[in-house]
Amino acid sequence: STSLVDILPRLTKKRLYDLAINYNIPGRSKMNKAELVEILVDYIGNVKSLEKALLLAREDEMKLFRTILKSEYLKNDTLYLGEYGYLMGMGLIFSFVDGDMLYFGMPDEIKDLYGEIHWDEFGKRHSRYQYVS
Repeated sequence: STSLVDILPRLTKKRLYDLAINYNIPGRSKMNKAELVEILVDYIGNVKSLEKALLLAREDEMKLFRTILKSEYLKNDTLYLGEYGYLMGMGLIFSFVDGDMLYFGMPDEIKDLYGEIHWDEFGKRHSRYQYVS
């Protein structure tokens, strides 16, 4: 399955903690793995969090995000960390290896939330963010 509740428990506590840092979750240092999973599902699976994360995404990251969004998985072992690291660091995509091939996928919740974003308004805000950064 590709839902956050199935993906997040498979991550190490360190990786979950890093996600919690990226979302600035208070009290994260005192949380155990199960607590981190529970709170991260709420933070990542929130349309406002998705909008904030995508506002900071570069154009090449947005292109990769949309490519993965349109497919069940993206089979690609030629991407380098700089191309997907931000999206993965925000929990918007995940990777796995099957045989000798690297795959990228997107949690179902992110795919569902994508449809809730008001794209006319978001596009203007994203352009301003890109101009400033």
